Amino acid sequence: MAIAKEVYGLERIVPLRFSRLVDPKNPRAESGPPRGDAPDMDDRGFKVEFPGPIVGITEGRKIMVRLIRENIEDTAPLFVKSDTPSVVTIDSPQPGNLPDVKNMVIALKGVAGGNQTPQKAKIQVFYKDASGPLLAELMAWVFKPLRLNIIPHLVTIAQADGGAAAIGSKANVADIMKMVQDVWYQAGITFNVGTTLNENITLATAGVVNNAPFPGDIDKILKLHWTGTGINVYFVHRIGNGGTLGYGFSPKVYSRFGLTNPGILVADTTAWGSVRDVQWWANDLAHEIGHFLNLWHTDKCEIPDLLQDSWSRRMLMHNNNHMIGHNPWPLEYQAARPAVPATPTTPAQPATPAVYYKYRPRFDDVGYGNLNRGFMITMKDYARHKTDGEALTARNAARSLIPKKPKLPRFLDPRKMGH
Repeated sequence: MAIAKEVYGLERIVPLRFSRLVDPKNPRAESGPPRGDAPDMDDRGFKVEFPGPIVGITEGRKIMVRLIRENIEDTAPLFVKSDTPSVVTIDSPQPGNLPDVKNMVIALKGVAGGNQTPQKAKIQVFYKDASGPLLAELMAWVFKPLRLNIIPHLVTIAQADGGAAAIGSKANVADIMKMVQDVWYQAGITFNVGTTLNENITLATAGVVNNAPFPGDIDKILKLHWTGTGINVYFVHRIGNGGTLGYGFSPKVYSRFGLTNPGILVADTTAWGSVRDVQWWANDLAHEIGHFLNLWHTDKCEIPDLLQDSWSRRMLMHNNNHMIGHNPWPLEYQAARPAVPATPTTPAQPATPAVYYKYRPRFDDVGYGNLNRGFMITMKDYARHKTDGEALTARNAARSLIPKKPKLPRFLDPRKMGH
């Protein structure tokens, strides 16, 4: 085995690197939509407590990961194995010999998961065979599935003065929820999607849920056939006159906002007519489900101090879906924008001040398309990161939403009653 690399001073040499598999038919692909059978992985750093990447698997499911030869020949013989086959098995390759190519695909199966804490197994790659030098490790966390009910509502909003036709959401609930499910498999959270309820309400402006002054019309929406048997998701045409695309109010905090019920709102578009597709819708809804499950924005940073490094923008809970800024990156400064008067088809836009951003971002594509927010749910829990350990936080919240099975009455044994 030879590693040909010029080194000056001190440098960590990585012979092999695990990565999210974007396309099983093209393992070299670097960007594309999320897949339920190829989740993102938390590969932030190599600290002692988390000495490599971690991938989440729902018990009973099969996933694929990508292994890249970074600093080792494509012909170097490699062997992969699971150190705990009772938790995770290697489905392919069998018996474990990896192909002589730069980008390889390894298929895993989560055999046995944990509930409070995941069951863990190391996927280990050795030179030549299992007795050779260890070159790379991937930690697989296997979760028992937690199943939550989703109650979707498609809302049509009529205008109070009758001056415009009613406008309803055009969301394709089935396609959106399929991708949302693909995303949350990595935390072992699954969804039972109920029958879509068609809602009708009359508000000041057709198709618009007013959110100023807050909460505006939001409480009226959250009262539409709300049920406590699951997560109520209301698909609406638009929220307010700005760039808001969604809200997620958890059972823990909804009352602080003056709301009657917890729930989620997701909009088709912004006041500026943002283009929507299934990935964008699903990213928003998966993000709002994160809020419903007690997750905060990344590191609790808000505009204008939101994080702009590539890891933060890969996270599902980053503040913005379509990233602030312009293509190409980097953007360190956004100039002030003048007010824009209303037109017959668009509302007025207020003036905005100049914004200086805290970080200089490195990439415009973090693996999910140009300027798109990612779908990664963090597994690692670094103390300096205020919102880390998202998978376990979300699972703790999800468990509290699942009705407990009633205890069966104890029937007394008459032989022990003294008769």
